[in-house]
Amino acid sequence: MPKVTSLELIQEARSKGHATGAFNVYNLESIQAVSEGAKDTNVGVIFQLTKSAAEYGGLKNIYDLIMNCIDIYGIRAAIHLDHGPTIDMVDECLEIGFSSVMYDGSALPFDENVEKSTICAQKAHAVNATSEAELGKLVGVEDDVSVDEKEAYYTDPKDALKFVEATKIDLLAVAIGNAHGFYKGEPHIDFDRLAEIRDIVDTAIVLHGASGIPDDAIQKAISLGIGKINIDTEFRYALMRGVEDYLKANPDTAQARKALSDGRERMKQKVIEKINLFRPGV
Repeated sequence: MPKVTSLELIQEARSKGHATGAFNVYNLESIQAVSEGAKDTNVGVIFQLTKSAAEYGGLKNIYDLIMNCIDIYGIRAAIHLDHGPTIDMVDECLEIGFSSVMYDGSALPFDENVEKSTICAQKAHAVNATSEAELGKLVGVEDDVSVDEKEAYYTDPKDALKFVEATKIDLLAVAIGNAHGFYKGEPHIDFDRLAEIRDIVDTAIVLHGASGIPDDAIQKAISLGIGKINIDTEFRYALMRGVEDYLKANPDTAQARKALSDGRERMKQKVIEKINLFRPGV
């Protein structure tokens, strides 16, 4: 089955009041886990690669593994560059065949973020790929911050409108109290801000840093317009705990494949859990 774009999957999910799960992969086991979870639930998924994953496994190597699994498992899936740090990496991914790319200029001044995100959106659209960009800063927002600091971190709705109109991106990642990695305390999602963004921006909205956000908050965010939800930390944690538990039960083992198989099964169950969570009412 051929790969599709992230935007296709998101639009289909949004028509049902659902969101699409995007899972960060980096090796065979993680790719198999996402593939098996997607097949078992009969739902399209987004495979995501970061710069660090590409450095670990090789960009083309991982891409080819994903493409093989899309075919073997007969699933509908997109292949996405997550937090692309440079335009050169966006170019490389599009040349290889990625159906979706994100250029992350969120740490740049607004005008520079617009300029570079526009270039990447144009490059993606030229080959019928989906483009994603981010406005706002996720780093540190899980800490206790003042109102003024929140305004500096969080996505401003009026800026979001200017940004998507200028860049013509397909997907907008927002900062609304979410953060990468596990949270130090209970996350406080600014639903009013999300609703305001949704009211004035037509572009599909992405929630990064969803690992650790309570299920009811995730489903409320979906009801307010979130179309793509990224899962990374919880997914990696599942692999580690599966391997760890196997080694505790078999301390003298040399069966690496069995340990990794247990980790893969934990990851698969996490994928199924998240896919079902992202489908309210099913």
